[in-house]
Amino acid sequence: MKLSLEQLSARMRQGETIPSRQTAQVALALSIPSILEQLVVTAMGYIDAAMVGHIGAEATASIGIVSSSTWLLHGVLVGLYTALSIQIAQYLGADRQDDARSVLRQAMLFNVILGVGAALFGLGISPFLPGWLGADPSLRANATAYFAIWSTALPFTMAMGMYASILRAAGYALTASLISVLVCVLDAIFNFFLINPTRTLWGITIWGAGLGVPGAALGTALATVVGGLLALAILLLRESPLCIRKPAPWKITRSCLRNLLWVGGPLAGERAAISLAQVVVVRIVAGLGTVAIAAGGSSGGSKSDGAAGTGDEPGGSDNPGGGEGEVVNEVDPSYFQTDEYKQGNFLSQIGAAEAYARFYGETESGDLASQLERVAVGVVDSGVYGAHAEFGATDVSGVNYDYGPCSKSGNSTNCWQWAAEYTVGGQSYQNVTYLKLDDGRVYITRVGKTGSKEEYDEWASSYDDGYDWNVEKDSATGFYPNKSDDAAHGTHVAGIIAADRNGAGMHGVAFENAEIIAARWDLMSPISAPVKDVIDMGAKVVNFSLGVDSTADINASTIDRYADQLDDYLDSVRYQIENNVVFVFSAGNESQAQPGVTNGIPLLDEFKVWTVCS
Repeated sequence: MKLSLEQLSARMRQGETIPSRQTAQVALALSIPSILEQLVVTAMGYIDAAMVGHIGAEATASIGIVSSSTWLLHGVLVGLYTALSIQIAQYLGADRQDDARSVLRQAMLFNVILGVGAALFGLGISPFLPGWLGADPSLRANATAYFAIWSTALPFTMAMGMYASILRAAGYALTASLISVLVCVLDAIFNFFLINPTRTLWGITIWGAGLGVPGAALGTALATVVGGLLALAILLLRESPLCIRKPAPWKITRSCLRNLLWVGGPLAGERAAISLAQVVVVRIVAGLGTVAIAAGGSSGGSKSDGAAGTGDEPGGSDNPGGGEGEVVNEVDPSYFQTDEYKQGNFLSQIGAAEAYARFYGETESGDLASQLERVAVGVVDSGVYGAHAEFGATDVSGVNYDYGPCSKSGNSTNCWQWAAEYTVGGQSYQNVTYLKLDDGRVYITRVGKTGSKEEYDEWASSYDDGYDWNVEKDSATGFYPNKSDDAAHGTHVAGIIAADRNGAGMHGVAFENAEIIAARWDLMSPISAPVKDVIDMGAKVVNFSLGVDSTADINASTIDRYADQLDDYLDSVRYQIENNVVFVFSAGNESQAQPGVTNGIPLLDEFKVWTVCS
């Protein structure tokens, strides 16, 4: 007769002799779910690391620098709660069900006391921990956030581990394993939505919080909250010797506390010693740089000395500036200080040669090589002449938001036209240039100092005859300047960012690993549209060369007075923050005493926390 696991467990508790075959049945029934659980958890761990690694080396390193500390803190809790599950298993095996229920209730009290205490401790040290471990300043904010969020969930992390362990002790190994698998799946799902920004996959727009590293911690925290509460609910509500409906005292006994210290203390000490050694190793590795931490702190692979590998790194024979290959020799900053380097004096002003020496080296064949992650840079400007010789190895794509003058296209909508008087919304305007879009929206501005017809005509003369935005917006060259003018402002800006290192002229800051997503803009239509477009196309940095005239009363320092008139500008900044995009504001280059009012947007209280000053 084949007996169920519960029947076999009951006979063992009653002291009956169990045949070897049925003993093996119990062992298999208890061990196989645990083995499968560990396989799934390990597999999910690789998936989790890959999801974090997709953000980049700094994100991976931010987690890696504090991972050993999470193991240390969690290991101490594991050692302590293991002692409680051992006591419950012993009491159930001896058929002392009242004592088992008593220890369970004490375990719940210890869960609150120890879990909350550990959480408060973790939150208290989180601002200082990355610094103690020698993390690079660029990693500390994310590392602090990750450790703080992870610490906050410690009561639930302890609950999930402890109650799953008690479920196994009560003979419900499969249930405990399924809970652990569920938590891993939830972790991956939560990470998918919390780490990444809203994006389009397989033609479908998928919402994402875009939290990056904090999102990874929050995903894990939410998953453990679900797992901990679920394990406790099953343990208390399921009809078993530990059911909450059966009587037992809510009191911490001296014998339970003694067993916790005598059994759990050594277990916690062992785990702490192992984890502390790993903390020391991380402290040593931190001195080797960000990528060394990323490589050691994650299951996923990482690149040489730039960022986590994405499979899209630039280089090779198409760009003499750099290529892929194993770096065997370091190079001195002087290696980069060529005539081409000196041609652009901005490179020396920012210490570019010193930075290149950190990320580039020579291969065995003497070629310059790096494995930097490719970065897409949005240039919202007058357009970029992508056929320029300096962009031979640089990808240039983009969109067109230069509506142009109606006098060139003969259209009456989707273009700018002048009027001596124009009325909209019941208000009349004189000497204005207005844009009426097909959807009925109207935007009003003035061209030049006075907005006169002569100034409008002068502006319109800069466009080729027949220029029509309705055609150019979808053409392959719509994001280029109207004329193939190598000196156009947008082309110049893009060259500073990404011009090739090819031995001619000058080269850009990111001569190897940047691609340009240009938005040709007429400087008058709503700025949020091109900004959102380049971000949706993949830009992780957006350069916005906006320098308007300033006066003593209207300038960057008085932004608070005029913020309500800049809704479109503020909307574009909010969108880049939502998508974790770096936004570069110019200060203007008209040699005025103060930058223009729009350049003060980063000074608004709403955005100060996101602003990086250098």
